[in-house]
Amino acid sequence: MSAAAPLFPVFLKLADRAVVIAGGGSVATAKLRALLDADARVTVVAPEVTPEIAGSGVTIRRRPFEASDLDDAWLAVAAAPRAVNRAVAEAAQARRVFVNAVDDPQH
Repeated sequence: MSAAAPLFPVFLKLADRAVVIAGGGSVATAKLRALLDADARVTVVAPEVTPEIAGSGVTIRRRPFEASDLDDAWLAVAAAPRAVNRAVAEAAQARRVFVNAVDDPQH
């Protein structure tokens, strides 16, 4: 995919849909708030998470991202280092799962 590819803005109804956030830092925390406001069923996958994520009541898998984390996902949010975001984008594409790669427009 080219970095210059045009983007299509979209709004998603996420109520009761499975969303996976890869990453547990401040960017993931900011995305989590919006996803919870949209009534998404969120799972966070990260070796470490912020106190806000830890106290949010969502499912947390405290380990590195694995492609199989997206097996039942409807949306993936890649909010991790670039190498992890790339792995999330590749796993999402293989599963035909929408992906939002934060601060990594190419993915």
